[in-house]
Amino acid sequence: RRDRELDEAGLLVDTNEPSYRQHYGIGGEYTLTENIQFSLGYYFDRNDYDDPGNYDTKYHGVDFGLYHFLSTQTIGRLILGFVTYDLSNSVDALLPGILPGPEGPIPGFAAGVVRDESTIDNYSFTLGASHAITELFTILVDVGTRYTTSDRDQSFLVPPPIISLTPDIETDDDGWGTVGQVRIDYRDERNSASLTAYRDISAASGS
Repeated sequence: RRDRELDEAGLLVDTNEPSYRQHYGIGGEYTLTENIQFSLGYYFDRNDYDDPGNYDTKYHGVDFGLYHFLSTQTIGRLILGFVTYDLSNSVDALLPGILPGPEGPIPGFAAGVVRDESTIDNYSFTLGASHAITELFTILVDVGTRYTTSDRDQSFLVPPPIISLTPDIETDDDGWGTVGQVRIDYRDERNSASLTAYRDISAASGS
């Protein structure tokens, strides 16, 4: 079937090849005192594409939350998070190289592979609170900062004894940014709904 996927980042993946997704998570909460509670969670996500033009991704995430019950309506929040993304793809390409010839090496082109691999690490810290406005509505606000590093390696591979003329490319970057969210929750005896606006960084799988 035709695979069409709208990722969280808003990218539309359009390919004739199937994709395979795995998602796992585990977490728990522990009450330290009558007013203080903490949580710990781990998440894993993987996307693999048969289409070599799309990027396969792996995601590992850990978050720690500390909650202070200020009143029956208000809860203070501190959230620490770490996420690492691995993105990779390999594409067949015609690459320049030094080829063996009858009278010695000669320049030319050979069938090879362009391998692109990236790692993105993201650390985040937020402070916030949730407040029950009424029995049905609760508002939650988190504001904080993040620090992100990225490393990218591009390799241009040709089979021996051919010598590639394209050097490998390595790039890295880092930076600070802001993160946050505003969420309104509705819950009654039979129904629940949420409306969220947030700012964060994420890696999207696909092209």
